[in-house]
Amino acid sequence: MRAIYQPFPMLPDRLAQVWHHQPSFRRPRHFHAEPELNIVTRGRGVLAVGSRQLTLGAGSAVLLQPGQDHELLDESQDFELFVLALRPELAAHFRVPSTRRTDCVALDAPTLRALRERLRAVGDVAETSAVERVLGEQFAELASRFEQPSALGRRAVAAIQTDLDVSEVHVADGLRAHPSKVSRAVRDALGMRLVDYRVHLRLMKFIRSVDAGQSLTQAAFASGFGSYAQCHRAF
Repeated sequence: MRAIYQPFPMLPDRLAQVWHHQPSFRRPRHFHAEPELNIVTRGRGVLAVGSRQLTLGAGSAVLLQPGQDHELLDESQDFELFVLALRPELAAHFRVPSTRRTDCVALDAPTLRALRERLRAVGDVAETSAVERVLGEQFAELASRFEQPSALGRRAVAAIQTDLDVSEVHVADGLRAHPSKVSRAVRDALGMRLVDYRVHLRLMKFIRSVDAGQSLTQAAFASGFGSYAQCHRAF
């Protein structure tokens, strides 16, 4: 299924946000520029990330990288989920790991209880800088619990992030590996194909370029699309 671009719903002038999931506000399959953490505190759910489906239970945490498409597919009646995200610049400030394997980590009961209380308490904090500090530190700590992908997957993802025009063949040549091996490494790291991940990165760059004042055509070319029509089809 194709994913749509949807920025994470931050409050005005905030660089960090945590939401207590409400079933009536379930979003379609989407991706965005903000790294995101999903933390299940009660019940069970199913989260799609790229081509994977992750079954979540109480204590499950999932880290989503910028550009990864995802969608909550199912949830039990007692399902409780906290969704935490940082703007890219705040993630960089707190040195949130840029690449981690898409998988679940399990939080023990005492950690989960303390985390739930902390995230619920953030809603009572009015000062923006305090919210950003608490959420930034918490995000970085949780993100460090996830495993790194293979060296090949990590280097391949970094190559695409650095040069959106580079082909899979050229990435493989630069890493001295067969293209199929590189493709598998990226899918293992992100749960999605390298070509799809590159399109998502291009679309996010297109949005930034338009927001910076470029025309739609200028932004399309600056983002690596051959034409605005090609960019429009990707959307």
